Amino acid sequence: MESFIERNNSKFKFYYDYDENGYNEFLKLWNHSKDKILKLETQPFYQDDREMFESFIHSQSDDFVNYIVSYWNQERSKLYKNIVNNKISLYRLHIIKKPITDYLKSEYYSYIASSFLGEKVKVIDYKKIDNFSLKYMDFMVFDEAGLMITLYNSQYCALGDYFCYDKEIIQYFKNIFLKLFNQSEDFHNMYCGSKMLENRIIECLKEKRGDESESTNH
Repeated sequence: MESFIERNNSKFKFYYDYDENGYNEFLKLWNHSKDKILKLETQPFYQDDREMFESFIHSQSDDFVNYIVSYWNQERSKLYKNIVNNKISLYRLHIIKKPITDYLKSEYYSYIASSFLGEKVKVIDYKKIDNFSLKYMDFMVFDEAGLMITLYNSQYCALGDYFCYDKEIIQYFKNIFLKLFNQSEDFHNMYCGSKMLENRIIECLKEKRGDESESTNH
């Protein structure tokens, strides 16, 4: 896949991770989406999620629930505001390896929260994918308007993002996503989690949403 980018280098713009210009480019695509956002995740671990993972491993269940709820409530009030208000469909597909790691177990509960907020989350075992070639990159497709590819190193740290607005290339990556998504399964099938934790996360998110509604009405 990296060779594909190299062959079409003139059609991509690259920003190193934490470059404000790259983040602004992402926000422009995110906030101007009209219909669908497709997100493919390929990494077995994300350094940005380390705090969540540590909370899952070392904290009491209530502390972990509070972390998940706080994180997703903040995400919802920021990035997800446009998604919720404009009824945009957000699809996430995570390519995973079995047996499930402790990190993916923590991620499972994050998916409980994001799916409650409207995200459609599915997973697929990498062994089911022919000629798997996306080892160190994720991507997002924003309608037919834009594409963002995130590169990672072997320690699962983000290196930077490529942006592309070429219609044919956007469609190419969209087709990759849709083919894999049609072969995938609901994320609930990847792990038999604690129903108590799942229910508590949803209850707390409902309470937060109720608080937001009341503050808005006042």
